[in-house]
Amino acid sequence: MELCYRNNPKSLFRNYAKLVTWFANTQLGRDYLKHNNFFIPSEKLGLLLPNGYIRKDTNHGQMVVTTRPVYAPRLYPALQAIEGIQTTAQETKELLLWYLGLRHQPLWATNKLYSTLVTYPDANPESTSVDGYVQRSNGGVYETWDVLRAGAGTGKDDSGNITYSWTQASNGDPDKYLTIVRTIILFDTSAFPANGTLTVGANTVTVTRQNTYTTEDHSLVLSTPAANTSLANADYGQTGTTKQATDVSNPGTFTLNTTGEGNLAIPDELGAGITKFAIKMTKDNDNTAPTWETVKDYGCIFYTADVGSDKPTLTLTYTIPAGFFVMF
Repeated sequence: MELCYRNNPKSLFRNYAKLVTWFANTQLGRDYLKHNNFFIPSEKLGLLLPNGYIRKDTNHGQMVVTTRPVYAPRLYPALQAIEGIQTTAQETKELLLWYLGLRHQPLWATNKLYSTLVTYPDANPESTSVDGYVQRSNGGVYETWDVLRAGAGTGKDDSGNITYSWTQASNGDPDKYLTIVRTIILFDTSAFPANGTLTVGANTVTVTRQNTYTTEDHSLVLSTPAANTSLANADYGQTGTTKQATDVSNPGTFTLNTTGEGNLAIPDELGAGITKFAIKMTKDNDNTAPTWETVKDYGCIFYTADVGSDKPTLTLTYTIPAGFFVMF
């Protein structure tokens, strides 16, 4: 907590000197800031400090300070919450009073404090997050649906332009299939603001289709690949089944449900990291074999992060709440 900001260029009391001094010169501020027997005088202040004030009149000035940051604890959490929000001087005053619990939320604040975080997987070569596909295709050997679905992965691609949520029926061997492909998509969500409050029901994962084989429902689930920046064959078995959004027909945009929102790796007291999803055909996810037809492809192809504007996108919406406190 700040005591003196003489040699601290990042001081919030320095950055907001006019704001806190204005507040201290109001009756509301004087009443709020009084600390035990240490009061704000009724005379106009020239400057409020973390540990005192400078009283100034036309003839002389007087500095009154203590060895403790008597005013910093009262104002610092609100100054932290205001930091970085683009507002006018008058709006900043209104925000300060709101964060201190002295006024209702300003009418303009709902839209002003509403924001979005848009993030993508890295294109190859990856530095924080990967996307691509993992598959099982057992050397051209046709397998039953259960064996193919639960078997070990045999291939992957994390550097190409396309990925799949797809399966392929066998060529003439009834009720057997050749391939299942699953997409894994990771997003770096560490830029989500630590004082942000996620807006429930307004958060999405979007992918862009390149090709559609059949109209199929697809499921968004979690994944646990061994690495954040590359895929391995074994990651075929590292996709969950719990749905993080309502199924969509041929992705599309998935709107996260409360489970999906709860699994976002966004900042809290434990920090943040990488949010890890997978997309599978719902028949694959729910273990319902598609109706068998000779040489039939089911599902679709969509683009990876290596295709610029068509890359997978995670969009999170949030507000900056009142009453945000940081522990020291």
